[in-house]
Amino acid sequence: MKFKEIEWRFSVVMATRDKKKMMLPKVTLNLTLSQHNRPSEFLLDCDYANLIRLKEELEIASKALDSPLSKKVFQYMK
Repeated sequence: MKFKEIEWRFSVVMATRDKKKMMLPKVTLNLTLSQHNRPSEFLLDCDYANLIRLKEELEIASKALDSPLSKKVFQYMK
């Protein structure tokens, strides 16, 4: 699967009828990935805390791909 495109939107709920002072930031990500020239879209809707957690998990996964064992596995997959 290959990364093709990302679209994002940041929105904030400032208040509702029940709560006058409220701040709920939200990020919406639309990821487009392609596999065998077939695009697939994934829509992610998350708050700030989950966005930070997603970033940390992706950093861990990226570091794991740089390990010597991963490089050997990728050599055999080619």
